[in-house]
Order: sequence, then structure tokens, then C-alpha cells
Amino acid sequence: RGAQFEVNFQGRPIPAGGDGITAVNGQPVTTTGELQQAVLSRGEGDTVEVTFVRDGQEQTVEVTLAVVPQN
Repeated sequence: RGAQFEVNFQGRPIPAGGDGITAVNGQPVTTTGELQQAVLSRGEGDTVEVTFVRDGQEQTVEVTLAVVPQN
């Protein structure tokens, strides 16, 4: 099914909702822990390909990683 997660897009947190992230840079992820490991193994400013399923359709987008400031 993929990992459920919240992403930060252009400074706004966006819940993945019903979307399931299934891969990062072509490597499958099936749990939130695997997703976190795939993201945390990269650095701020790195670009990764994220594959997810939305409304039954698989999609892939490029995402630039950034640190979310703590309030």
C-alpha cells in the first residue's frame, strides 16, 4: 500500500491523505520508517524522485528536500 506521510511543499505541510508513497529514487518503501530512512539519508537541497499512488494512478514527482524549521 505504501507509506503514509506528511510532506512540506513550498513551505506548506501537506498531508499525504489517502496517497501512498511507494518509492523514493526507485527504491520501494512500504512503511513510514523506510520512507524516513530514505529521506534522512539525503541532504538538504538534494532532489529525489518520489513515487506515489493517488486515486489508483501511480505518479512520480521530483522533490527538493528542505529542513522544516521548528516553532
